[in-house]
Amino acid sequence: SIRDVIAVARNRGVSLVSAASNSLGNNNDSNPRYTASYDLDNIVAVTATTRSDTLPCYANFGLMSVHLAAPG
Repeated sequence: SIRDVIAVARNRGVSLVSAASNSLGNNNDSNPRYTASYDLDNIVAVTATTRSDTLPCYANFGLMSVHLAAPG
């Protein structure tokens, strides 16, 4: 599975940056989106921000599962 491949990469010191997804403001903590939501510490989940540095209505979020935000 994809999770297994990411785990092998983790064991080799590789990190993965993954989009948190755009599901109309889904909370990835309660409704996971993959690959961003796999329980591996080498995944960095990124969501989008607007020009005014706010979360757009389409961008997913998650206090525990989304790690950072960047202009999208």
